[in-house]
Order: sequence, then C-alpha cells, then structure tokens
Amino acid sequence: NDPSTKNECIGKLAVLKEDIKVCDLIQDLKSKGACQEAVAEKTSNSEICYTITDSYWSENCFRYFAVKDNNNKFCWKLSLAHERDSCLLEVAKKTKNHEICREIYSENEKTGCFFQIAKKSGKFEPCMEIGNDILKDNCIYRAARTANDIKICQKLTFVEIRQGCEEYFNQTKTK
Repeated sequence: NDPSTKNECIGKLAVLKEDIKVCDLIQDLKSKGACQEAVAEKTSNSEICYTITDSYWSENCFRYFAVKDNNNKFCWKLSLAHERDSCLLEVAKKTKNHEICREIYSENEKTGCFFQIAKKSGKFEPCMEIGNDILKDNCIYRAARTANDIKICQKLTFVEIRQGCEEYFNQTKTK
C-alpha cells in the first residue's frame, strides 16, 4: 500500500483518460502537480498550468508550452532568472525571432541569443543589437557566411574584419 505507487497509478489513469479531475484523488501536492502537468501535456491544454499549485510542476508546465507553442510569454511564469533566460533563448532560437532576445536578462545570454539567430538565419539585423563592436562584427561576419552574401560585409565596422569577410567570398569564388 505504497502511496507513491498509488499516486503514480492515479497519474497514469488521469493521462489515459485525459481527465484532470482524476488528479484530485492525489493528496500529496507534488504528486498531484506531476499528474496535472502530465495531463496538460497529453491534452495540449496550457490553461491547466495556471491551476497547478506546486511551483515546480507549474513552472515545468509553462516551460513545456513556451517551447511547444513558441510562446515566450509563458517563460515569464518562471521564477528563476537563469531558467527564464534559458526558456526565452530556446523560444527565440526555435522561432528565429531576435526580438525575444531583448527580453533576456543576462547580457552574455542576450548577446549569445542575437549571435545564434544571426548565424542560423543569415540575417545581420540581430547583430545590430549587440553592444560590443568586436562581437557585433564577428556576428555580422557569421551572418554573411551563412547567407553567402558578400554585401553583408559592408555592414562591418572594423576594416580588418571587413577585408577578411570580402577575402572569404573572393576565395570561395576562385575554388
């Protein structure tokens, strides 16, 4: 008559029946939260996240739907800044939307976010949000290579990096 086995069984039943009310049979709040979160995922119902009283499972639920539904607003339900930043970064990368990077608290994470999106998308615009000029140029150079577009090299601030960028394209043409 182990309560954790019983709770696990009730949780599985709730998921199978796709019925959140079955979770109410669980007394322990953490186990009940795990049950509710599992039903939320199974039924693709993010509204359930708001009803979970256990903070761990509630935040797990919001993070799941933030990434699944590309909804950065759900990341703001996470209480720890580094968790929130990681969630925002994941949604920004998945959607290739650099505007979400602006919401990131950590400057390093924010810069990394702009950088990764520029590198992935081949668009230099996210790079323009980077404060450090050397990092900004490095980002633009990467975007130019991804886009395979020598014209992007013109956006570079440092002459040396601009020359390196143009040389890269001139070398690839001659090969």
